[in-house]
Amino acid sequence: MQGLRNIFNQAKSIKIAHTRLAQWYNQVEKSGFKAFNTIANTTQYN
Repeated sequence: MQGLRNIFNQAKSIKIAHTRLAQWYNQVEKSGFKAFNTIANTTQYN
């Protein structure tokens, strides 16, 4: 979770933060974390 927090805290611009967020999202999705899809769907629709 620390990595996710640092994406926006350390990014020099919102564009860089969005790129890093997309990379983080892909890494977590590939990790097989079972609850991730539920969390991702919740944030996507709200």
